[in-house]
Order: sequence, then C-alpha cells, then structure tokens
Amino acid sequence: MKERTYSYRKWPSFHGENVIECLSHSPTVLYIRWDIARPRIRMVASYLQADSALIKKGIRLYDVTGRCFDGASVHSSRDIIVDQEASSWYIPDVVPGHTYIVDLGLFHGERFCPILRSEPAATPRSQPSAWSRMRGGCDQAAAGKQVATT
Repeated sequence: MKERTYSYRKWPSFHGENVIECLSHSPTVLYIRWDIARPRIRMVASYLQADSALIKKGIRLYDVTGRCFDGASVHSSRDIIVDQEASSWYIPDVVPGHTYIVDLGLFHGERFCPILRSEPAATPRSQPSAWSRMRGGCDQAAAGKQVATT
C-alpha cells in the first residue's frame, strides 16, 4: 500500500504574520487556521468606534461554488463567532463537493469588518460522481486487463 503524503503551505515560524488558511478536513468539515498581529486587530477595532467588550472575533464563511467571487456573488454565507484567543476553528455542516472562502474579522452588532481572506478551499465529494457510477467505478484489477476482441 502506498503511503499518503500531505503538502501544506509553509506556515509562518513567528506570530504576527497576518495569514489565514482554509483547509478541507472532511466532506462536511472545514478547518480554518490563522495568525494575526494584535496591532492589526486593534486598528480594525478602533475603526468600529465601539467598546472593546462588545466587539467579537469571528469568521464569515462564503459558499462560492462555481462563482467568480467578488464579495457579493455567493450561494450563501454564514457567520461564526470564535473564542477571542483562538487561532484555529473547525466549521461543521458544510456541503460536500462545494468551494468555500473564509473571512476572519470583527463583529460589532450587525456590522462585520473583515481583516483576512483565505484562498478558496474545496470539500471532497461524499460519493463517487455520477459519471464514475455510470462506468461502474474504477476497478483497479479490471483496469489493468486487456479486453479480447474478435
């Protein structure tokens, strides 16, 4: 059996790099991780002109499957408040075979101020595609055999 190897982008070796990454954990779960400098958070918080106790750190999840994302062209979006000290978060209940983009930002009431945006991440399908099922799937043993014709 061939051993699987996974390749992730190099993660910053120090804090304050201002980076976010959205990864598919399973067909229905995304894993988000980030590193953001405190000064950047304070700058955005000051823009909100609100009591810091009322400002919450959060994630806005966009379903951008088959779309050229411009911030508005989404199938749906979901807001998630995260722990203030968190630097990663699992997002359950996403749709298999869809593509997502995540913004990390600050919420004050109904207002959201994004700070970082991830690259798109696609969740794997939970079943083989219809095309694969029509062909009967990929039978590795049969794929290596030649079919005799008369």
